[in-house]
Amino acid sequence: MSLDRRESKPHVFLSYSHLDNESSGDEPGWVTTLRKNVNVAIDTKLGEKVDVWMDHELPGHTPFPARLKKRVEAASVLLVVRSEGYLKSEWCTKERELFLASSKNRSFPDFRIFVVESSDSTTVLPEGLRDLTGYRFWEPTGGGGKTRKLGYPTPLKEDREYWNVVNDVAEEIAGQLKRIWDAPPAVPGVLVPVERVEDQPAVLLAEVPDHLYSHRLSVQRFLKDKGIRVVPDRSFAEDPGIARKELEAAIAKSVLYVQLLGPMPSRWCEPRGETCVDLQYEAAAAAGIPAVHWLSPDLDVALVQDEAYGAFLGGLTTTVRKVGLEEFKHQVLVEFDQILQEKKTDPPPPVDAFVFVNADACDSQQARVVQDLLDQRGFGYIIREAETVDDAASELEGLYRDSTGAVVIYGESQRGFVERQLSYCRKFRRGDPLRDRLAVFVGPPPDPVKKDKLRMKLAGMTTIDARNGLREEEFESYLDVLRAAAEARAERE
Repeated sequence: MSLDRRESKPHVFLSYSHLDNESSGDEPGWVTTLRKNVNVAIDTKLGEKVDVWMDHELPGHTPFPARLKKRVEAASVLLVVRSEGYLKSEWCTKERELFLASSKNRSFPDFRIFVVESSDSTTVLPEGLRDLTGYRFWEPTGGGGKTRKLGYPTPLKEDREYWNVVNDVAEEIAGQLKRIWDAPPAVPGVLVPVERVEDQPAVLLAEVPDHLYSHRLSVQRFLKDKGIRVVPDRSFAEDPGIARKELEAAIAKSVLYVQLLGPMPSRWCEPRGETCVDLQYEAAAAAGIPAVHWLSPDLDVALVQDEAYGAFLGGLTTTVRKVGLEEFKHQVLVEFDQILQEKKTDPPPPVDAFVFVNADACDSQQARVVQDLLDQRGFGYIIREAETVDDAASELEGLYRDSTGAVVIYGESQRGFVERQLSYCRKFRRGDPLRDRLAVFVGPPPDPVKKDKLRMKLAGMTTIDARNGLREEEFESYLDVLRAAAEARAERE
């Protein structure tokens, strides 16, 4: 366990507007109470004391204090209480920018900003918050866009939804801190794959209208408690063009589509003739993702006022589960487990692509990591481990010319070796360059002082940085290029 990461305090820096923490009398403010409740919940989940820190000093017309700068840069997690006041605060902006800047230089680069929404907002979010999930501490109260802040001014024991969201926030932060603290330190010459939540197969839990929001949240919590990743990570954008792209990205990560349906359609329902189509379901079905729909046993489809939407509901047959919500949750779990079991038994389809992996002898371990990745994905390959830098050029020429793609390993090898391989590639592929089918795999050691920066780069060359652990999705992006090249070649032939 990495003690230096654990001992860096505060563990969590809470960034908020003091306007959101005002109170009458001697009662603590809403944010102060939230910090205490989240802190206690994190302590309980980790079984140890965690430092969730907030600044109580009111910002005045003074420069941003150095003490705050040190605390922000030392924190492992930034917890933001998002509100109109937060978005207008210069100090809050400075805290966020400092945290993002310091995160880029850390050895464990991962999402470490968590957002609490204290109210509904249509304000365009700044960079760093735009793509993050917000934990909703508010709920709609009737029509007209009116909302109520959960636990305001003081949470009561019976405020069930407030305590549920506190638990959600604490669960995610505790998990993030554990991943940071337990991440193995980088060891020179050893390449360790980084296991990330983003790499796990997911359930696409469709967006719902407001009257089903609490039901969706209940299903989401249940699946997360079972260790299942749920997407989307945040509400889709209001702009239809952007929302469609976000939906496509969520579908690409998912193996099961789950949708809760009620008496009223969501914004995704689009009338077509005498019926309507839910664009989320349509896109998932087009991608071949199996679907499960929930309908309340109390819902009579014949009484749905929107005729087109009613026709859509009536057209769903094999995918519908008209059961209680608790029973539905367990049915989703069974469906998900069955899909994963089927995927484990199915070998990857072979890819008509041949990859040349070029490594010096000292980087054989890293070459084996690349070999395993290619094996798992059905690629053909050849591993060449050079004993000297003067191996026969004729052998290299044949390998470069015959390959769909090439990966040059730059771990403990000398910079000169890697640059010579790039020169060979440029020479032998003249007239038919590999372009973006060439990758340099930069592995351990992580210390930039011990690794000379390459003085050569070919046009379109991909660099896969694995000095602090391999993120498989980066390598997967490169393999997607090779798949496309193989498919294009097959069409020509």
